[in-house]
Amino acid sequence: MSQKGEKYARTIERRVDKLERDVLELRRDQMESDQFYQILCAMSDQRAAAGEKAAEAARRRARAAAASGRRWRAAVWLLVLCMAAVAMAWALSTPAESRGETPGGEAADKPLTAQVLEPEEPVSTAELVGRVRVVEDCRITYYCPCVQCCGQWADGITATGEPFRPWETLAVDPEVIPLGSRVCLLWEDGRELWCRAVDTGVTGNHVDLGVRSHEEALALGVGTVTVFWEEG
Repeated sequence: MSQKGEKYARTIERRVDKLERDVLELRRDQMESDQFYQILCAMSDQRAAAGEKAAEAARRRARAAAASGRRWRAAVWLLVLCMAAVAMAWALSTPAESRGETPGGEAADKPLTAQVLEPEEPVSTAELVGRVRVVEDCRITYYCPCVQCCGQWADGITATGEPFRPWETLAVDPEVIPLGSRVCLLWEDGRELWCRAVDTGVTGNHVDLGVRSHEEALALGVGTVTVFWEEG
């Protein structure tokens, strides 16, 4: 073989050796890449599992908080009903004159002649709680027995035939609160007033409280109360 041929053969041999080394290096890189990919997949699975556990823990906490909130609201309403029942029992045994003041905080110009409502038989607090009904966020307005408020029925006689009494007469929707019911109006600031559903002229969750004059009715305007009532 000539010198030129030998040189060409050695060149080919070196290139083959380099190619083999490159192939081996590529194989090592591929193996490392595969291992790295498997590690990434494992880490991703671990993060997903941890995230699902955290989400489930958050859902459990949310369900527990919701259940606690429901129990708390139920306890508050039970307390409110108990307080309303006790207050109703007090109202049934206390004359209206001894309670003294109107919801506005000012004494009436003259004593109001209210009928003292005595129960036919002693009623326990538990029985009262079971009989009390509640209307929340009830709209309240005010009226007097004048032509502007009552029109053709401005004769001072209510729908039940009883005379109109300021701060005692209450107009209701009989489909919501039956006529003759004993009613407690509770304002958000804690003021309360006991009255009787004896008049009509409103609809739905709306009550109209009798006051002493048209000016007083306009001054009091429109508000919202919680209404507790018990059928008479």
